[in-house]
Amino acid sequence: MPPTQRRSFLWQIRRLCLVVAFCVGLSHTAAAQVAGTVEKLLGQAQYLAPDVPAQPLREGQTVQVGATIITSTGSETHLDMADGGMLAIRPQTHFTIAQYNAAKGTEARMELNLLQGALRSITGWIGQFNAGGYRITTPTATVGIRGTDHEVTVLLDAEENDVAGTYDSVHEGATVLRNRAGDALELQAGEDGIVESAQEAAPRRMDVRPGFFLRRKLLLEERVEQRRAVVLQRLQEALAQHPEKLQALRERMQRLAPAQREALKRQLRRKHKTRPHGQ
Repeated sequence: MPPTQRRSFLWQIRRLCLVVAFCVGLSHTAAAQVAGTVEKLLGQAQYLAPDVPAQPLREGQTVQVGATIITSTGSETHLDMADGGMLAIRPQTHFTIAQYNAAKGTEARMELNLLQGALRSITGWIGQFNAGGYRITTPTATVGIRGTDHEVTVLLDAEENDVAGTYDSVHEGATVLRNRAGDALELQAGEDGIVESAQEAAPRRMDVRPGFFLRRKLLLEERVEQRRAVVLQRLQEALAQHPEKLQALRERMQRLAPAQREALKRQLRRKHKTRPHGQ
């Protein structure tokens, strides 16, 4: 078998093994736990969970630990996570919530398995209480965080000048991108990194933004930016009893864009109006 065909064959086998591992690793215990709620859905998506028949995803639906969501072309959905964070699931994405625990302590944990497509993750208090317990696993890489807003993209096949592999793009904070061999690369805000699908490829920082960011149409991006301010407010409330963590969060809030600050003010006004008298 020619080397090129052999690499392609091995890559297909690896993809199949990953899918099997996702299914085998899901427990009946995880099925009873809620990781979040579908806050916004544009287009169509499928929802699969342990002991639950495949069904169309719908707004307002709770999402279980162990569930898989598959978005179609032209579809995007936003999940309101139990730790106050959010996930923006891009079109043609296939991912599983492998582990999730929204406890406010060292047992907090979130592990996502991203098979293809893209996720933008604005982390909630899991990233503050146990950053080491957060990771996104793909066929070629693992992404960890330092309390952040970032987007992970998996290209199974090359697209124009973009090679196949795992891309990580940091909007705020920092991430750590690792390949399967454990080689690590720390990325800061405004940086993009990649682990190519080529065997034993090391993580590398990119000199220019990936081309797919320019080609794709982001469907709900204005809403993502508005929700980031809300996530920061939720974090401040969650960390009220942890002053050592609050200062860094307040500095992040000061860096919000004017539109984000306005969205946060509106959210706080709504909360004040709905709060029972005397509380």
